[in-house]
Order: sequence, then C-alpha cells, then structure tokens
Amino acid sequence: MKVAVVYFILFLCGCSLFHKEEGIILVSGSYPVRPGWTKKGALEAGDYMYFTGISSYKTSMDKAKEDAIDNAVKGFLRYAGIKDEQVLELFRNDLTPKIIAASKHKDEKGPYEVTVSDFYYEKYVIKETKKPCYKGFVQLQFQLQKWLELSRYVRSSTEQKYDRKFYDH
Repeated sequence: MKVAVVYFILFLCGCSLFHKEEGIILVSGSYPVRPGWTKKGALEAGDYMYFTGISSYKTSMDKAKEDAIDNAVKGFLRYAGIKDEQVLELFRNDLTPKIIAASKHKDEKGPYEVTVSDFYYEKYVIKETKKPCYKGFVQLQFQLQKWLELSRYVRSSTEQKYDRKFYDH
C-alpha cells in the first residue's frame, strides 16, 4: 500500500513538471505566473485594441517573440475580416517585419502606432536532448482609432487589388 502511495505521489509530481506535450519540461517563465492576457485573442479596453499572439517552440527567446508577433498580426488581420490566405500573407509580410523592428527599440511604435504592450515567455528543456526551447506570448496594442484606420485600409486595398470582397461585413 505504501509503495502505491509513493508511486501515486511521484506520478503527481511528475505531471506537474511536464508540459502537456510529452518530452518537454517547463523550466521557468518570465513572470512567476502566466499572465491572464495570454489566454485572450482580441480585447477592446478603453481607447485600445489588443491582440495576443503565441509562438510555437523556438530555439531562442527572440525567435519566439518574432513568431508570437507574427501570430498576433495574423489574428488582427483575421479579426479585420481577411479570410483569403493569399491576401492575409501579403499584409502579414508587410506588417510583421515593421512591428518586429519597432519592438527592438524601446518606446518605438510600429506602423499605425502598434506597440508590443507585453511579452511573456516560457523556457522549456527537451527531455531527450536537454536543449532549451522557448514559447513566447506577445500582446500587441493598437490605439482604437488607428486600429479602425488600419482595418479600413486593409479592407479597401484588398477590394481594389483583387476587385472582389474577401471579408465579411
């Protein structure tokens, strides 16, 4: 009976150390607790619009941040109504590098005054290789008025370029 209890306790401890994906162990996070905004996609608060992006596992924290920014931009474009993947890629390829560049300089704003309002990362270790990997979470902040301007621009230029509608009204 005691052996079963010990195994059960070890099982519980082991489960808390392992991430949902087998073979990846959470080592640390940039905050003691994952922030609540990491679980939200789009959020309007006051005069601002926020979009959250989550990276896949990357070999460096910078790559995780860049991937998270890219995914937040995709979220914005989908929220703005872009459904066509080819159109989405055109805008994403234009916006993402500019926002990444601006995020590397403190207090610099990206296009349409987009800022990275918060960045949270988690460091993992791959059990088999003992190599570190990172998962990033980024929150992009748009001034609501600027977000509406960008959203209108994305929609109108999409219609003009492709002479048809790719979004829902």
